[in-house]
Amino acid sequence: GPLSLFTATPKYGLQMVLFLPALLHCHDFRLDAELRRGPRREPRSFHLDAGTGLITHQLDAGIYVPAEIPAFVERFRQIAPAWELSECTDVLELGREGVWVPDYRAVHRASGTDVFVEVLGFWKKSSLERLLRLLPNLGPPRYVLVISDKLKVDEGSLNELTGPILRFKEIPSAPELATLLDSFVKPADSGGRLF
Repeated sequence: GPLSLFTATPKYGLQMVLFLPALLHCHDFRLDAELRRGPRREPRSFHLDAGTGLITHQLDAGIYVPAEIPAFVERFRQIAPAWELSECTDVLELGREGVWVPDYRAVHRASGTDVFVEVLGFWKKSSLERLLRLLPNLGPPRYVLVISDKLKVDEGSLNELTGPILRFKEIPSAPELATLLDSFVKPADSGGRLF
């Protein structure tokens, strides 16, 4: 709350304690905090990272991925060997609106051109609406949105996007994605890293 700007409050310490078991599931992390402890509220430093060796008691429920997605990714890798498709770990800033972590990053093996790929259709429509609003002005220069017809998106709202769209009914088309990605590679492209 507002008081935490001027003095430490127990509320945020408790929230950190509740957060720690989930944090320990991460493969690579670092947490630094300044704390006040005891009746005299003496300052203390707290540091925790992945190398500390702590193990959480909390069950790792994993991440839900619809069965169609691994099948799509495997098919893409079979038919598009010129591209390396990997899960994306990049956190892209979208101004004051927050961040975006795309699902995949496709890297053209010969040129180094990379393109972000986001598959939308298994989650809430609000995620898509947010991206449609933010990507035209704040998004990276190269991305492909793979959008399920189940989201019933108005075609007019897609017109402002700078990246291509791949629509699908049940499972995305790997050959169509390969074609869209190939459109980002110029014949004499000497490299197109996004960062």
